[in-house]
Amino acid sequence: MSGQEEAHPPADHRSTYRCPVCRARFRGSAACSRCGADLEPLMRLAVRGLRLRLAARRALLAGDPLGAREILNRARQVHATPEVRRLGLLAAWWLRSGEAP
Repeated sequence: MSGQEEAHPPADHRSTYRCPVCRARFRGSAACSRCGADLEPLMRLAVRGLRLRLAARRALLAGDPLGAREILNRARQVHATPEVRRLGLLAAWWLRSGEAP
């Protein structure tokens, strides 16, 4: 990740993230507000997963379900989410049917 990239997970998902040490809710800082654990590596993974999901969505919108599936396979390894699963199902359907949704 370059120095310019933000290390915070997307705001709409912040309430679902928890500290892996004490399970406190994420409050937007690089250290857990309860136990002080370093959360930056987890935040970087969440951001990387988001970037991959967005790239897969762009590939689908551009008519490239095969490219989207490849990106989603990487996204699943980084941060599997319900959205990754849904996009994967769409890409798989598209590849099987040969029809654009």
